[in-house]
Amino acid sequence: QEFHSAAKSRLLAAAMAMAMRELGPEVLGSASDASRPDPCLDRWSRAEHPISRKFRLLCVATAFCSTVLMFVALVHGIGDGAVSLVGVGIEAAVDVLVSLLFLWRYRPQTVRRRLDDPTLSDEQLLYKEVSVEQCTQVCMGFLMMGMSGLFVFKACYKLRFWNHDETTLPFDIDAASISSQIAWPCVGVYTISTGLRLHFGRELGDFQVAQGALVSLFLAVMGAIAGYASVFEIKGDWKAEPLAGLVFALVMFVEGFRTIYTHFYEVEDEVEMRLTAGASRL
Repeated sequence: QEFHSAAKSRLLAAAMAMAMRELGPEVLGSASDASRPDPCLDRWSRAEHPISRKFRLLCVATAFCSTVLMFVALVHGIGDGAVSLVGVGIEAAVDVLVSLLFLWRYRPQTVRRRLDDPTLSDEQLLYKEVSVEQCTQVCMGFLMMGMSGLFVFKACYKLRFWNHDETTLPFDIDAASISSQIAWPCVGVYTISTGLRLHFGRELGDFQVAQGALVSLFLAVMGAIAGYASVFEIKGDWKAEPLAGLVFALVMFVEGFRTIYTHFYEVEDEVEMRLTAGASRL
């Protein structure tokens, strides 16, 4: 069982590293392509700009890494009763959703021609897009705040009633092993993702892209906490895992509140800003 867990974790780390290594040169590009898109361009012309194309590559890479991380963390977290791993998995799911939303916002012209309703004007399409985005993000924020309460309950329950004996020892060992092996690749990948999202948010003049960097930052922090807690778990201090879960609950509550707060705006005002400025509020 430990061999299979280690093999899965090494595969995860290799996949995440390979995705960032292969797409890194395409995402960063050369200095000649580093010019910012003209703010006077309409949003579809901006979506065809080289910077937008590189940003889409970053979204694909982070969505792939986060999907793999989500499945590994949730499968082992639920199976082992590990609150911290479940927290990492949920945060990875949030990052997948954010990446998909950015891909849709900066969808290229070929996708737009196939999927968008040709009878709607650009303003009507944007109104529909902003409404769905706001609803999705606000619902996600409330869900994260609710999950933080569930995490507090689960962590406290484990601290109070968890029977740490030979029957639960294999679960504790597996959770500690998985946490230690996915934590540090997670920290490295999402620290890079944080910096790149901030860079593209500045280059594109898009407030929401810059805000998306916080999702990557939270995931990197949660990975570091899970890795640090696994050091104590391996030494036999099983309480480190539920304590890490309590910290995750706080992080998730703060992120949920931030998500709701930044997406409470009048849809008409946001549409007007994006149409006149070519991007969102920066």
